Amino acid sequence: MQVIHQFEEHVRSHSFPFVDRPLTADEQEIVMASLALAGEAGEVANHVKKSLRDGIPPVTSDYLLELGACLHYLVRMVQYAGYSLDEIASMNITKLTDRLKNDEAFALKVAKHNTGV
Repeated sequence: MQVIHQFEEHVRSHSFPFVDRPLTADEQEIVMASLALAGEAGEVANHVKKSLRDGIPPVTSDYLLELGACLHYLVRMVQYAGYSLDEIASMNITKLTDRLKNDEAFALKVAKHNTGV
């Protein structure tokens, strides 16, 4: 039990500083959308876990509805940032393409996976 007490003291002395002011409406929007996205993504992950555990198909109407909820909150966050999903997808394609160009080990893994070798 002494270790737990030491851990608790460590946590107490290393706590995060809190925002010492009310959040703006924009901050509230991004916080709520971020938390909602995390919650919905957790629902998706839980669905996948249960499908593996219980041997049921992973893609069900509930799964698709949860993905839709994730998409809803993702779109809100993208809009808050002042971008479109197309722009974000394009940025991601560039990032992944650069990764393939600059990381030979990663590129080999992807090539193996895609060719079934």
